[in-house]
Amino acid sequence: MAALGLAALAGLTLWGAWSIPQGPGFSAVGPRDFPLVLSGTLALLALAAVVQALRGKIPDEAHNPEEPPLPGARARMGWMLAGMLFAPLGLHLFGFFAGGVIGFATVARSFGAKSWPAITGWAIAATLVVWLLFDKVLTLKLGNELLRLPF
Repeated sequence: MAALGLAALAGLTLWGAWSIPQGPGFSAVGPRDFPLVLSGTLALLALAAVVQALRGKIPDEAHNPEEPPLPGARARMGWMLAGMLFAPLGLHLFGFFAGGVIGFATVARSFGAKSWPAITGWAIAATLVVWLLFDKVLTLKLGNELLRLPF
């Protein structure tokens, strides 16, 4: 079932990547190419997963008695959903920095990180690295500014 879900996701990402306009013809590589490579790779991996599942070679880890699921699954999902809801809101209201920190921090918490000072420090560092990579190295703007006030 998970392999079919992965295949459906791959189909959706391929469709989304094809809908991106290619842009002017002066460059061999356009804005659609990188999403196409990623979604094509996902499609190949999904196809391999479907083939393995049909052959019965993918065990169902949800019923593995040797390795039970992680405790606190509902809380972990809650942190992940909170990040998915509040990171875009922080991005819209306060800029890339706030949205990135919220996103990285809630994902870290959902994966079991406990120390809020450490989570916050790593989230700030990861956000700054991503922003510097895109803004300074790739010269791609992630919004108008790193930090802004909503008024």
